[in-house]
Amino acid sequence: MVLPISPQTARQLLDQLLDKGYARATDRVIRALVEVPKRGVLAKRLYDLEQEARRLSRADERLDPRNPVYLALLRDLDPALQQAARLVDAAGVDVQEAGITAGAEGARRLTGASYLGLHWNVPDPEAVARLVNYTGKSAWAGAVGDYPKAIIQTINRLALRNFLAGMNPLQSSRLIRQQVENLPAATANNLLRTLQLTAYRDSTAESYKANADILDGQIRLANLDTRCCMACVVLHGTELPVGDRVDEHHQGRCTSIGKLKGRRYDIESGMVWFGRQTPERQQALMGGAAFRAWKAGEIRLPDFVGNYRDPVFGRMVRENSLKGMIGDRAKRYYSIGGRTPLAAAEPAYTSTRIPPVGRAHAPDFVLARARKLLGRDITLDELAALTGASGGEEVWIDTYGDGLELRAVGRRLRGMTRQLNRDVNNVLYLYNDFFATTEKGTGIGAEYFYNEVQAAARAGIGYIKVYAAGDRHSETFNGYYTWARFGYDAELDSINPFLQRKIPAALGNPETMQQLMATKAGRDWWKEHGQSWDGAFDLRDDSLSRRVLENYMQERGIIK
Repeated sequence: MVLPISPQTARQLLDQLLDKGYARATDRVIRALVEVPKRGVLAKRLYDLEQEARRLSRADERLDPRNPVYLALLRDLDPALQQAARLVDAAGVDVQEAGITAGAEGARRLTGASYLGLHWNVPDPEAVARLVNYTGKSAWAGAVGDYPKAIIQTINRLALRNFLAGMNPLQSSRLIRQQVENLPAATANNLLRTLQLTAYRDSTAESYKANADILDGQIRLANLDTRCCMACVVLHGTELPVGDRVDEHHQGRCTSIGKLKGRRYDIESGMVWFGRQTPERQQALMGGAAFRAWKAGEIRLPDFVGNYRDPVFGRMVRENSLKGMIGDRAKRYYSIGGRTPLAAAEPAYTSTRIPPVGRAHAPDFVLARARKLLGRDITLDELAALTGASGGEEVWIDTYGDGLELRAVGRRLRGMTRQLNRDVNNVLYLYNDFFATTEKGTGIGAEYFYNEVQAAARAGIGYIKVYAAGDRHSETFNGYYTWARFGYDAELDSINPFLQRKIPAALGNPETMQQLMATKAGRDWWKEHGQSWDGAFDLRDDSLSRRVLENYMQERGIIK
C-alpha cells in the first residue's frame, strides 16, 4: 500500500498544528515587543536622533557611532530590552508546550495509523515535557540573557558600517530606527519559533519511539519551494531510525513521516528532485555563485549539508556557504567578468524605501505551475489580483507545495500572504494566511478582501479559507470577529463541541457562524465570547458568504 499522506499535505498539516499554538502562546509578547520603541523615552530618543541627523545633514557631516544622541538611545534601549527578555523567557514555557502538543498530534496524523485502523500509543505528556525541557536549562537562560546584547551589537554594527560607507545621516538614522523597531520582535520570534519547532520534533521522535512495534523507520520531508535551503533539499527523502530527531536550522520546518511496517512509501529524494528542476530554478535555490561552482564540478550536493551544535537546541543542520565548502576558491564564482552578479540580491544594508508599485514578479516555472493548477493560461496580473491588490502594490509569486504562494506589500499594506491550491476533492481554494495594514480602522481590510473575492470568483476558485485568530483579550488578532462579519462560515460544533451550549437561549439555536452573526445580539455575544476558528468563504454566485459581504460593504459605505 502506498503512503496515505503526501509531503505537501504533511506541510499543510504541520503549519496548522504549529501556527495556532504559537499565536496563542506569543500573541501578547510579540505585541508588547512591537510597541517597545513606540512610546515613552525610546520614542523621544528616536525623535532626537532624527533631529540630530537633520542637523548633521545640513552641516554635511556623518552620523558617528560615538555621537552622544545616538549613545543616549542605546543607553535607554538596554533596560527596555532587559524587560523584553523577561517577557520572552516567560513565554518560552507555553511555546515549548505548544510544540510538544503539536508533535504528539502530528506524529499520529502524519503516519496515518488511525487511517489504517492501527492502534497508536501516546507517550506520557509529562514524561515528554521532562525530556524536552529546553526552558529549564542554563543554556536557555543564557540565550535569553544575551538577547539585549545581541540586538544592541547588531545596531552598533549597522551604525558603524553606515558611518564608514559615508552614508547620509538621514538615511543612516532611518535604518537605525528600522532596526530598533523591528529587531526586538524579530529576534524573539527567531528564538521562540525555533524552541517550538525543536520541541515539536523531539515530541514527534518520542511518539515514534512509543510505536516502534508498528514502525520500521521514518522519512524526512522538506517543503520543496524556492525558500527551502539546499541542506533541507538534499536531506529530503532520507530515512532515519525510529526515535531519532529530525535535526534542523533555526525556524526550519522539516518534519518526518513514520514508516509503517509492510507499507510502500514513494517519496522522491531531494537530490533526484533537484536534478529534475530547470537550470533557472536550480540557480534560484543555490544562488548564482554556488550554482556556477556546482556546474563546474567544484562542489557536490551533499556538500551543502553542515552539522553543528547549538548551545540551547543541541544538534542542528544548516546550509554551508560556498566559502565554507571550497575556501578562497569561492571568489572566482562570485565575480564573473569583473562584476558581482549577486550584489543586487545581497545589499550591504536594507533600504526603507517602498518598492515600485503596481508590479508582479514570478519566475517562469511559477507560471507553468499556475497553468497546471488552473488548467488554463493565466497572466501575472490575474494572479496578482488574487491578493486583492488594486494596482498600488508589489506582488511576489512563488511555488508552495503543490500550489502557489502570493505575497504583497504597498504604501497601505505592511504585508499579505495568500496560498492557492486544490483540496482533496480537486476544488481550487485560496488560503488567507496573513494580512497587516498600515492604516487600521479605515476599512482597508474589507476593501482588499472584497477585491480578492471578485478576482477569485472570476478565476474559477471555489472558496477561501482562513484561520480567524483572536478573542476579546487579544491586542493583536481580531480575525475571530472580523472574518465572521465579512461572510466566512463554519459549523459551530466544529469550532468547539461545547460552544452551542454556551449560547443564550434568547439567541435561538444557531448551528453555523452566519446564523449566529445574523442578529446584532448574536454579533455582540460573539464579540464578547468568541474564539479562534477555521472558516470558509463560499465564492459561488449568490452564496450566503457573498451576500453577507455585499451587505457589510454597503452598510459601511465602501460600495454603493
